[in-house]
Amino acid sequence: MYLRFVCSRIDEDSHRRLGVFQAAFQLLKSDQVIEAADRADLRAVLNWYEEHLDEPGRLSRSRKPNAAPNAISWYRQTAHDHIQRMHRLCAVLEKYGIATEILRTDRPGMIVFEDDCQIAAVPFRDTPT
Repeated sequence: MYLRFVCSRIDEDSHRRLGVFQAAFQLLKSDQVIEAADRADLRAVLNWYEEHLDEPGRLSRSRKPNAAPNAISWYRQTAHDHIQRMHRLCAVLEKYGIATEILRTDRPGMIVFEDDCQIAAVPFRDTPT
């Protein structure tokens, strides 16, 4: 089982629901008033991910250097620390009116990258995105 944390907003580039990381960065950059404790919590969680989550080395089925990056990332259900922190991000986003949802699937698509806690997969037509 794989999990993906998304918002109700649609990403302009991928036309899929915006991932929680993108939403958190957008909230931090926005003009919306954010309580200092919430801003600090968002930054602390995002900093933790920078140290503990590798950026996928590949986001396309093609190995060509300019191939479109159409894969999306999913957590393995065993990535407990990462998932716990995603819930923290979601709680802060929800507090500021950004609805979040957890997608679950056994069929994330064609896997193009994987490590111990995550995969990146080009979704199948029936993959929830």
